[in-house]
Amino acid sequence: KQWYQRRVRGLMGIRKTKHCNRPTAPQPKRIAQSTLKILSWNIQSSISVVGNKFEDASFTGKFDNCDLACLQETRQAVKLASFRSLCSNRSNTNSGGVAILFSNNLIGGVEQIKDKKYTTNPDIIICKLKRSFFNLDQDIFIINVYVKPENSSNSSNSSSSGKDTLRLVEDWINDLKSIGQVILAGDFNARIGD
Repeated sequence: KQWYQRRVRGLMGIRKTKHCNRPTAPQPKRIAQSTLKILSWNIQSSISVVGNKFEDASFTGKFDNCDLACLQETRQAVKLASFRSLCSNRSNTNSGGVAILFSNNLIGGVEQIKDKKYTTNPDIIICKLKRSFFNLDQDIFIINVYVKPENSSNSSNSSSSGKDTLRLVEDWINDLKSIGQVILAGDFNARIGD
């Protein structure tokens, strides 16, 4: 979490501009803060044994100090008061799924990438933080990924493996970094050792 804050803080520098007497076009509303707090969390389903986690104050309180949250294993669309949500879920299964939640005060600055090239995997979602809104030199793309475990019962039901997902993400990172900065978040279910 600290790495994300340091990285975003470095990317959120204020641009210097020259002042002149000529009229300028109306500027979009810009955010005044210099840091953005990003949370990445595998919530292991939005439903618990006691009900919807997003209706439980002890769960939703975890979002109080963040501006943007990348969630994995949502299993269904999620909603949270004072946040907008972008969701991508697998069809016909009760596993996987990702979401990006962002604070309502960022509505004008966050946009989901819906290009067909970037929507082929339901366990990946991409959003863009608009440079004009955040007063940046470049857009920032946030890629939120869930890679299913290699031995998962759901792994055999899908044509793509974790390695395929990682190759796809790598290709997308290379594409997007040519037009902006990229932040990668998610649960990669990485294992080391035996």
